[in-house]
Amino acid sequence: MRLGLLAACLLSTATMALAQSDGWTVSDGWTASDDWTASDGWTDGRTSPSPSPSQNSSSSLGCGCSYPGLWLDVILVADSSSSMTQAGLQTLLSYIATASLQMSIGQQVGQVSRLGIVTYSDTATLRYALTDFKNTDDIINAVFNVRLEGNGGSNIEDGIRVALNEFEKNGKGNYSNRKKVIIIAASHYEPGGSTDPQQAAATFRGNGGIIITIEYVQNHGTTVPILDSLASNCSQLSNRNEDLRASDLLDKFCQANCFCSANWDPYSLDSKCYTPDNGCYSPVTIPAAWPLAQRYCAMQNNATLPTVCDGPKAIFMTSLLKNRNEAQWTGLSRSSNGQFTWDDKTPYANCYPDTNPKWLNGTATNGQAVAQLNPSGFVNGFFGAPQFTDYLYTCQNSPCSSTLYCS
Repeated sequence: MRLGLLAACLLSTATMALAQSDGWTVSDGWTASDDWTASDGWTDGRTSPSPSPSQNSSSSLGCGCSYPGLWLDVILVADSSSSMTQAGLQTLLSYIATASLQMSIGQQVGQVSRLGIVTYSDTATLRYALTDFKNTDDIINAVFNVRLEGNGGSNIEDGIRVALNEFEKNGKGNYSNRKKVIIIAASHYEPGGSTDPQQAAATFRGNGGIIITIEYVQNHGTTVPILDSLASNCSQLSNRNEDLRASDLLDKFCQANCFCSANWDPYSLDSKCYTPDNGCYSPVTIPAAWPLAQRYCAMQNNATLPTVCDGPKAIFMTSLLKNRNEAQWTGLSRSSNGQFTWDDKTPYANCYPDTNPKWLNGTATNGQAVAQLNPSGFVNGFFGAPQFTDYLYTCQNSPCSSTLYCS
Protein backbone atom coordinates (compact mmCIF):
# COMPACT_ATOMS: atom_id res chain seq x y z
CA MET A 1 0.00 0.00 0.00
CA ARG A 2 1.16 3.50 -0.70
CA LEU A 3 1.24 5.84 2.26
CA GLY A 4 0.46 9.54 1.85
CA LEU A 5 3.39 11.90 1.45
CA LEU A 6 3.74 13.98 4.56
CA ALA A 7 6.02 16.83 3.51
CA ALA A 8 4.48 19.95 2.00
CA CYS A 9 6.02 21.24 -1.21
CA LEU A 10 5.68 24.71 -2.75
CA LEU A 11 3.76 24.76 -5.99
CA SER A 12 5.18 26.90 -8.79
CA THR A 13 3.24 28.55 -11.59
CA ALA A 14 2.82 26.73 -14.87
CA THR A 15 0.96 27.81 -17.99
CA MET A 16 -1.45 25.79 -20.00
CA ALA A 17 -3.75 26.56 -22.89
CA LEU A 18 -7.05 24.72 -22.79
CA ALA A 19 -10.14 24.94 -24.95
CA GLN A 20 -13.16 25.83 -22.81
CA SER A 21 -16.78 24.94 -23.42
CA ASP A 22 -19.86 24.14 -21.37
CA GLY A 23 -20.07 20.64 -19.99
CA TRP A 24 -22.79 18.42 -18.56
CA THR A 25 -24.98 19.12 -15.56
CA VAL A 26 -23.39 18.17 -12.27
CA SER A 27 -25.47 15.71 -10.28
CA ASP A 28 -26.02 16.08 -6.54
CA GLY A 29 -23.80 14.18 -4.16
CA TRP A 30 -24.28 13.19 -0.54
CA THR A 31 -24.16 15.32 2.58
CA ALA A 32 -20.97 15.82 4.55
CA SER A 33 -20.76 16.12 8.32
CA ASP A 34 -18.05 16.86 10.83
CA ASP A 35 -15.55 14.17 11.72
CA TRP A 36 -15.16 13.07 15.34
CA THR A 37 -11.96 13.98 17.13
CA ALA A 38 -10.14 12.99 20.29
CA SER A 39 -6.83 13.99 21.81
CA ASP A 40 -5.31 10.55 21.19
CA GLY A 41 -6.96 10.00 17.81
CA TRP A 42 -9.79 7.80 19.11
CA THR A 43 -13.09 8.50 20.80
CA ASP A 44 -15.11 6.73 23.46
CA GLY A 45 -17.72 4.87 21.42
CA ARG A 46 -20.13 3.92 24.17
CA THR A 47 -22.70 6.51 23.13
CA SER A 48 -22.14 6.28 19.38
CA PRO A 49 -25.00 4.77 17.36
CA SER A 50 -24.45 1.61 15.37
CA PRO A 51 -25.24 2.23 11.69
CA SER A 52 -26.84 -0.35 9.45
CA PRO A 53 -24.50 -2.22 7.07
CA SER A 54 -23.59 -0.50 3.79
CA GLN A 55 -24.69 2.90 5.09
CA ASN A 56 -22.25 5.74 4.50
CA SER A 57 -23.81 8.73 6.15
CA SER A 58 -20.85 11.09 6.19
CA SER A 59 -18.14 12.31 3.86
CA SER A 60 -15.64 12.69 6.72
CA LEU A 61 -12.46 10.85 5.83
CA GLY A 62 -11.46 9.65 9.29
CA CYS A 63 -12.83 6.72 11.27
CA GLY A 64 -15.68 6.89 13.72
CA CYS A 65 -15.81 4.63 16.78
CA SER A 66 -18.97 2.78 17.78
CA TYR A 67 -18.39 -0.12 20.14
CA PRO A 68 -21.64 -1.90 19.15
CA GLY A 69 -20.72 -1.35 15.49
CA LEU A 70 -17.39 -3.21 15.63
CA TRP A 71 -17.06 -6.08 13.14
CA LEU A 72 -13.89 -7.99 13.91
CA ASP A 73 -12.68 -11.56 14.26
CA VAL A 74 -10.70 -11.56 17.51
CA ILE A 75 -8.71 -14.40 19.06
CA LEU A 76 -7.35 -14.05 22.58
CA VAL A 77 -4.00 -15.81 23.04
CA ALA A 78 -3.68 -15.96 26.84
CA ASP A 79 -0.83 -17.00 29.09
CA SER A 80 -1.90 -20.16 30.95
CA SER A 81 1.42 -21.07 32.53
CA SER A 82 2.08 -21.54 36.22
CA SER A 83 3.15 -17.89 36.40
CA MET A 84 -0.36 -16.72 35.45
CA THR A 85 -2.23 -18.66 38.21
CA GLN A 86 -5.89 -19.68 37.98
CA ALA A 87 -7.02 -16.45 39.62
CA GLY A 88 -4.92 -14.43 37.20
CA LEU A 89 -6.40 -16.23 34.20
CA GLN A 90 -9.97 -15.71 35.42
CA THR A 91 -9.45 -12.02 36.13
CA LEU A 92 -7.85 -11.56 32.70
CA LEU A 93 -10.80 -13.27 31.03
CA SER A 94 -13.17 -11.16 33.13
CA TYR A 95 -11.51 -8.03 31.71
CA ILE A 96 -11.96 -9.30 28.13
CA ALA A 97 -15.58 -10.25 28.85
CA THR A 98 -16.26 -6.81 30.33
CA ALA A 99 -15.13 -5.19 27.09
CA SER A 100 -17.29 -7.59 25.06
CA LEU A 101 -20.42 -6.44 26.93
CA GLN A 102 -20.33 -3.22 24.90
CA MET A 103 -19.90 -5.04 21.59
CA SER A 104 -22.32 -6.95 19.39
CA ILE A 105 -21.19 -10.59 19.69
CA GLY A 106 -22.60 -13.27 17.41
CA GLN A 107 -22.26 -15.29 14.25
CA GLN A 108 -24.25 -13.03 11.93
CA VAL A 109 -22.80 -11.30 8.88
CA GLY A 110 -22.52 -7.54 9.26
CA GLN A 111 -21.51 -5.34 12.17
CA VAL A 112 -21.07 -8.16 14.63
CA SER A 113 -17.82 -9.44 16.16
CA ARG A 114 -16.65 -12.96 16.96
CA LEU A 115 -14.24 -14.09 19.66
CA GLY A 116 -12.05 -17.17 20.02
CA ILE A 117 -9.78 -18.17 22.92
CA VAL A 118 -6.37 -19.86 22.80
CA THR A 119 -4.27 -20.57 25.89
CA TYR A 120 -0.58 -21.41 25.99
CA SER A 121 2.19 -22.51 28.32
CA ASP A 122 4.79 -24.87 26.84
CA THR A 123 2.30 -25.56 24.00
CA ALA A 124 -0.91 -23.87 22.89
CA THR A 125 -4.51 -25.12 22.90
CA LEU A 126 -7.64 -23.83 21.16
CA ARG A 127 -10.22 -23.51 23.95
CA TYR A 128 -13.03 -21.78 22.04
CA ALA A 129 -13.35 -21.46 18.26
CA LEU A 130 -14.62 -18.35 16.50
CA THR A 131 -17.87 -20.22 15.90
CA ASP A 132 -18.57 -21.05 19.57
CA PHE A 133 -19.84 -17.80 21.07
CA LYS A 134 -23.33 -16.78 19.96
CA ASN A 135 -23.71 -13.82 22.36
CA THR A 136 -22.05 -12.09 25.29
CA ASP A 137 -23.68 -14.49 27.77
CA ASP A 138 -21.68 -17.32 26.21
CA ILE A 139 -18.47 -15.35 26.79
CA ILE A 140 -19.36 -14.60 30.40
CA ASN A 141 -20.08 -18.27 31.04
CA ALA A 142 -16.72 -19.22 29.55
CA VAL A 143 -14.74 -17.00 31.93
CA PHE A 144 -14.85 -19.46 34.81
CA ASN A 145 -14.78 -22.60 32.67
CA VAL A 146 -11.26 -22.12 31.29
CA ARG A 147 -8.87 -24.01 33.53
CA LEU A 148 -5.23 -23.06 33.96
CA GLU A 149 -2.79 -25.40 32.24
CA GLY A 150 -0.20 -24.57 34.88
CA ASN A 151 2.84 -25.87 33.03
CA GLY A 152 6.15 -24.10 32.64
CA GLY A 153 7.11 -22.35 29.42
CA SER A 154 5.75 -19.37 27.53
CA ASN A 155 5.26 -20.50 23.95
CA ILE A 156 3.63 -17.40 22.48
CA GLU A 157 4.77 -18.49 19.02
CA ASP A 158 2.65 -21.65 19.25
CA GLY A 159 -0.28 -19.55 20.46
CA ILE A 160 -0.01 -17.39 17.33
CA ARG A 161 0.19 -20.54 15.18
CA VAL A 162 -3.00 -21.99 16.70
CA ALA A 163 -4.78 -18.65 16.23
CA LEU A 164 -3.73 -18.52 12.56
CA ASN A 165 -5.06 -22.03 12.02
CA GLU A 166 -8.40 -20.96 13.47
CA PHE A 167 -8.55 -17.89 11.21
CA GLU A 168 -7.76 -20.15 8.25
CA LYS A 169 -10.51 -22.60 9.20
CA ASN A 170 -13.34 -20.27 10.26
CA GLY A 171 -12.38 -16.81 9.04
CA LYS A 172 -13.16 -17.14 5.35
CA GLY A 173 -16.32 -16.90 3.25
CA ASN A 174 -18.81 -14.43 4.73
CA TYR A 175 -16.19 -13.33 7.25
CA SER A 176 -13.31 -12.71 4.84
CA ASN A 177 -13.91 -8.94 4.83
CA ARG A 178 -13.22 -8.66 8.56
CA LYS A 179 -9.97 -7.48 10.06
CA LYS A 180 -8.27 -10.32 11.95
CA VAL A 181 -7.07 -9.40 15.46
CA ILE A 182 -4.93 -11.37 17.92
CA ILE A 183 -4.79 -10.27 21.55
CA ILE A 184 -1.64 -11.59 23.25
CA ALA A 185 -2.04 -11.36 27.02
CA ALA A 186 0.85 -12.44 29.23
CA SER A 187 2.15 -12.25 32.78
CA HIS A 188 5.63 -13.47 31.96
CA TYR A 189 7.94 -14.58 29.18
CA GLU A 190 10.96 -16.86 29.31
CA PRO A 191 13.49 -15.91 26.61
CA GLY A 192 15.10 -18.95 25.03
CA GLY A 193 12.58 -21.35 26.54
CA SER A 194 10.43 -21.49 23.40
CA THR A 195 10.54 -20.47 19.77
CA ASP A 196 10.95 -16.71 19.41
CA PRO A 197 7.47 -15.33 18.55
CA GLN A 198 8.69 -12.18 16.82
CA GLN A 199 8.88 -13.67 13.32
CA ALA A 200 5.40 -15.19 13.57
CA ALA A 201 4.02 -11.89 14.84
CA ALA A 202 5.74 -9.91 12.07
CA THR A 203 4.37 -12.25 9.40
CA PHE A 204 0.82 -11.90 10.73
CA ARG A 205 1.10 -8.11 10.86
CA GLY A 206 2.64 -8.06 7.37
CA ASN A 207 -0.39 -9.92 6.03
CA GLY A 208 -2.73 -7.25 7.37
CA GLY A 209 -3.46 -8.69 10.80
CA ILE A 210 -3.51 -6.63 13.98
CA ILE A 211 -1.86 -7.67 17.24
CA ILE A 212 -2.95 -6.04 20.50
CA THR A 213 -0.83 -6.92 23.54
CA ILE A 214 -1.90 -6.83 27.18
CA GLU A 215 0.82 -6.88 29.78
CA TYR A 216 -0.81 -8.28 32.93
CA VAL A 217 1.38 -7.42 35.91
CA GLN A 218 -0.03 -9.28 38.90
CA ASN A 219 0.80 -8.63 42.56
CA HIS A 220 4.55 -9.06 42.98
CA GLY A 221 4.76 -9.86 39.26
CA THR A 222 7.15 -8.58 36.62
CA THR A 223 6.76 -6.70 33.37
CA VAL A 224 6.78 -8.43 29.96
CA PRO A 225 8.85 -6.19 27.65
CA ILE A 226 8.73 -8.54 24.65
CA LEU A 227 5.05 -7.68 24.15
CA ASP A 228 5.90 -4.21 22.84
CA SER A 229 7.88 -5.77 19.99
CA LEU A 230 4.96 -8.03 19.02
CA ALA A 231 2.21 -5.42 18.95
CA SER A 232 0.98 -3.44 15.98
CA ASN A 233 1.50 0.33 16.06
CA CYS A 234 -0.22 1.99 19.03
CA SER A 235 -1.64 -1.35 20.19
CA GLN A 236 0.07 -1.97 23.53
CA LEU A 237 -1.89 -2.12 26.80
CA SER A 238 -0.69 -2.69 30.36
CA ASN A 239 -2.13 -2.65 33.87
CA ARG A 240 1.24 -1.86 35.48
CA ASN A 241 -0.07 1.57 36.62
CA GLU A 242 -3.46 0.13 37.64
CA ASP A 243 -5.26 2.49 35.27
CA LEU A 244 -6.29 0.03 32.54
CA ARG A 245 -9.97 0.22 31.59
CA ALA A 246 -12.19 -1.87 29.32
CA SER A 247 -12.63 1.21 27.13
CA ASP A 248 -8.88 1.15 26.43
CA LEU A 249 -9.23 -2.26 24.77
CA LEU A 250 -12.39 -1.19 22.96
CA ASP A 251 -10.61 1.85 21.57
CA LYS A 252 -7.85 -0.44 20.27
CA PHE A 253 -10.59 -2.49 18.59
CA CYS A 254 -11.90 0.69 16.93
CA GLN A 255 -8.38 1.44 15.74
CA ALA A 256 -8.08 -2.09 14.34
CA ASN A 257 -11.46 -1.70 12.64
CA CYS A 258 -10.20 1.39 10.76
CA PHE A 259 -8.75 0.17 7.46
CA CYS A 260 -8.99 0.51 3.70
CA SER A 261 -10.63 -2.18 1.61
CA ALA A 262 -8.48 -4.37 -0.60
CA ASN A 263 -6.87 -2.43 -3.48
CA TRP A 264 -7.63 0.95 -1.87
CA ASP A 265 -4.65 3.09 -0.86
CA PRO A 266 -4.61 4.87 2.52
CA TYR A 267 -3.70 8.54 2.85
CA SER A 268 -2.34 9.00 6.35
CA LEU A 269 -1.02 12.04 8.16
CA ASP A 270 -0.78 9.96 11.33
CA SER A 271 2.96 9.40 11.65
CA LYS A 272 2.55 7.40 14.87
CA CYS A 273 -0.24 4.89 14.33
CA TYR A 274 -0.46 5.06 10.50
CA THR A 275 -4.24 4.82 10.42
CA PRO A 276 -5.96 5.97 7.20
CA ASP A 277 -7.06 9.19 8.90
CA ASN A 278 -7.44 11.05 5.60
CA GLY A 279 -9.35 8.47 3.63
CA CYS A 280 -8.87 5.65 1.16
CA TYR A 281 -8.26 6.00 -2.58
CA SER A 282 -8.74 3.77 -5.59
CA PRO A 283 -7.14 5.02 -8.82
CA VAL A 284 -8.80 4.10 -12.11
CA THR A 285 -6.29 3.69 -14.93
CA ILE A 286 -8.67 4.14 -17.87
CA PRO A 287 -10.17 7.61 -18.50
CA ALA A 288 -13.79 8.70 -18.41
CA ALA A 289 -15.86 11.85 -18.64
CA TRP A 290 -16.38 13.61 -15.31
CA PRO A 291 -20.07 12.67 -14.79
CA LEU A 292 -19.32 9.01 -15.56
CA ALA A 293 -16.32 9.02 -13.25
CA GLN A 294 -18.48 10.58 -10.53
CA ARG A 295 -21.19 7.96 -11.01
CA TYR A 296 -18.72 5.07 -10.96
CA CYS A 297 -17.22 6.28 -7.68
CA ALA A 298 -20.67 6.65 -6.12
CA MET A 299 -21.27 2.96 -6.86
CA GLN A 300 -18.17 2.05 -4.84
CA ASN A 301 -19.86 2.14 -1.42
CA ASN A 302 -20.83 5.82 -1.90
CA ALA A 303 -17.33 7.01 -2.73
CA THR A 304 -16.74 10.39 -4.42
CA LEU A 305 -14.22 12.02 -6.68
CA PRO A 306 -11.38 13.44 -4.54
CA THR A 307 -11.35 16.67 -2.60
CA VAL A 308 -7.89 18.29 -2.83
CA CYS A 309 -7.35 21.20 -0.45
CA ASP A 310 -3.58 21.44 -0.08
CA GLY A 311 -0.22 20.69 -1.62
CA PRO A 312 0.51 17.42 0.20
CA LYS A 313 -2.87 16.00 -0.87
CA ALA A 314 -2.25 17.09 -4.48
CA ILE A 315 1.15 15.39 -4.41
CA PHE A 316 -0.41 12.24 -2.96
CA MET A 317 -3.03 12.17 -5.74
CA THR A 318 -0.27 12.44 -8.35
CA SER A 319 1.69 9.64 -6.64
CA LEU A 320 -1.20 7.24 -7.31
CA LEU A 321 -0.58 7.45 -11.08
CA LYS A 322 2.16 5.56 -12.85
CA ASN A 323 2.21 8.22 -15.58
CA ARG A 324 2.46 11.37 -13.51
CA ASN A 325 2.26 13.62 -16.54
CA GLU A 326 -1.40 12.71 -17.07
CA ALA A 327 -4.22 14.95 -15.86
CA GLN A 328 -6.84 13.52 -13.53
CA TRP A 329 -10.26 14.69 -12.44
CA THR A 330 -10.84 16.21 -9.02
CA GLY A 331 -14.24 16.33 -7.34
CA LEU A 332 -14.60 20.06 -8.02
CA SER A 333 -17.04 21.39 -10.64
CA ARG A 334 -18.67 24.68 -11.51
CA SER A 335 -22.39 24.86 -12.20
CA SER A 336 -24.03 26.80 -15.01
CA ASN A 337 -24.71 29.66 -12.57
CA GLY A 338 -21.06 29.84 -11.54
CA GLN A 339 -21.19 28.05 -8.18
CA PHE A 340 -18.24 25.79 -7.30
CA THR A 341 -19.11 22.48 -5.62
CA TRP A 342 -17.03 19.58 -4.34
CA ASP A 343 -18.39 16.12 -5.01
CA ASP A 344 -18.35 15.24 -1.28
CA LYS A 345 -20.03 18.59 -0.44
CA THR A 346 -17.01 20.04 1.31
CA PRO A 347 -17.72 23.81 1.40
CA TYR A 348 -15.79 25.58 -1.33
CA ALA A 349 -14.95 28.37 1.13
CA ASN A 350 -12.98 25.80 3.13
CA CYS A 351 -11.16 24.25 0.19
CA TYR A 352 -10.28 26.18 -2.94
CA PRO A 353 -7.28 26.70 -5.24
CA ASP A 354 -5.04 29.47 -3.97
CA THR A 355 -1.27 29.19 -3.84
CA ASN A 356 -0.93 25.52 -2.91
CA PRO A 357 -2.36 24.19 -5.21
CA LYS A 358 -3.26 27.02 -7.60
CA TRP A 359 -5.02 27.59 -10.88
CA LEU A 360 -2.69 26.85 -13.76
CA ASN A 361 -4.49 28.97 -16.33
CA GLY A 362 -7.18 31.18 -14.93
CA THR A 363 -10.21 29.44 -13.48
CA ALA A 364 -12.92 27.02 -14.59
CA THR A 365 -15.77 28.56 -16.53
CA ASN A 366 -19.42 27.85 -15.90
CA GLY A 367 -20.38 24.23 -16.60
CA GLN A 368 -16.82 22.91 -16.43
CA ALA A 369 -15.26 20.40 -14.06
CA VAL A 370 -11.80 20.81 -12.57
CA ALA A 371 -8.83 18.54 -13.24
CA GLN A 372 -5.40 18.36 -11.65
CA LEU A 373 -2.11 18.26 -13.55
CA ASN A 374 1.49 17.69 -12.55
CA PRO A 375 3.44 19.48 -15.33
CA SER A 376 6.85 18.77 -13.81
CA GLY A 377 8.40 17.58 -10.59
CA PHE A 378 6.26 18.51 -7.59
CA VAL A 379 4.37 21.22 -9.43
CA ASN A 380 0.62 20.60 -9.16
CA GLY A 381 -2.28 22.78 -10.15
CA PHE A 382 -5.92 22.91 -11.22
CA PHE A 383 -7.53 23.80 -14.54
CA GLY A 384 -11.07 23.81 -15.87
CA ALA A 385 -12.08 21.44 -18.66
CA PRO A 386 -15.31 20.40 -20.42
CA GLN A 387 -16.98 17.67 -18.41
CA PHE A 388 -17.02 15.28 -21.37
CA THR A 389 -13.20 15.32 -21.60
CA ASP A 390 -11.72 11.93 -20.85
CA TYR A 391 -9.25 12.06 -17.96
CA LEU A 392 -8.02 9.52 -15.46
CA TYR A 393 -9.60 9.68 -12.01
CA THR A 394 -9.41 8.33 -8.47
CA CYS A 395 -12.27 7.47 -6.13
CA GLN A 396 -12.13 8.73 -2.55
CA ASN A 397 -13.92 7.22 0.43
CA SER A 398 -13.87 7.00 4.20
CA PRO A 399 -12.11 3.94 5.62
CA CYS A 400 -14.03 0.87 6.65
CA SER A 401 -14.78 1.27 10.34
CA SER A 402 -17.21 0.54 13.15
CA THR A 403 -19.39 3.30 11.64
CA LEU A 404 -18.98 2.27 7.99
CA TYR A 405 -19.45 -1.38 7.05
CA CYS A 406 -17.65 -2.63 3.95
CA SER A 407 -19.07 -5.82 2.48
